[in-house]
Amino acid sequence: MPTTKTSHNLTTSDSNLSTTISSNNTTLTLSDLPDASTLQLPSDIAATYPSASDATTMAHVRTAIDDLDRQIVTLLGKRMRYIEAAARIKPNREAVRDQWRVDDVISKVKAKAGEVDFPKELAGEVYAVLVEGSIRHEDRRWVERRGE
Repeated sequence: MPTTKTSHNLTTSDSNLSTTISSNNTTLTLSDLPDASTLQLPSDIAATYPSASDATTMAHVRTAIDDLDRQIVTLLGKRMRYIEAAARIKPNREAVRDQWRVDDVISKVKAKAGEVDFPKELAGEVYAVLVEGSIRHEDRRWVERRGE
């Protein structure tokens, strides 16, 4: 089995931090790496953290919240694809806003919130904003598809 020589060189100058990692005649510097804010874990790798009742540090809490936020936004993205499908399917622009459906969605969300110990009023407020934004998005997409 070949051995791998790895060296780490950490230097600082003028408040700048640079790191060089060498392995098998390949050198990687910090500037070769993408910005950490753009990195994403593959969807099959989940962050690990204790349950809320077992969390003992703010790092546990923040890791969990960040992971849950990523999951929520991923689901919102999937939800938006169906909003866009509705824009494609609805026959006229007046059908984009369906107040009965708005009320139905918010009612169902509040009921689910009660089942999972989430404040119903907060769920209603969050979804009222989400639904209104979704209607605006759907309307824009409806117009774009038909050139009106």
